[in-house]
Amino acid sequence: FRSQPPGIALLIGNASYAIYLVHSAAITFSAILARKFASGVLPEPVLFALVATISVCAGIAVHLFLEEPLLRLMRKRKSLATRDERGHIEEPRQA
Repeated sequence: FRSQPPGIALLIGNASYAIYLVHSAAITFSAILARKFASGVLPEPVLFALVATISVCAGIAVHLFLEEPLLRLMRKRKSLATRDERGHIEEPRQA
């Protein structure tokens, strides 16, 4: 019996590098906003969970809207490249 992980787990796994890259800035930014607008309004554990969720969502957004399109572009560019007689990749010719 083989089961597939939930879609959200796959998404977070695929976005893990982008999450790693942006989480510090996202935490800083969202903590500043939380302190300014939600301090004293929401309990601290709720603020912590909110800031953590925002940082993960920011990483997922970077993955979906920046990393994935760039990877598709690079794959497309690589597939357009040809190899010369020595096996080296030649850049596609511009028309």
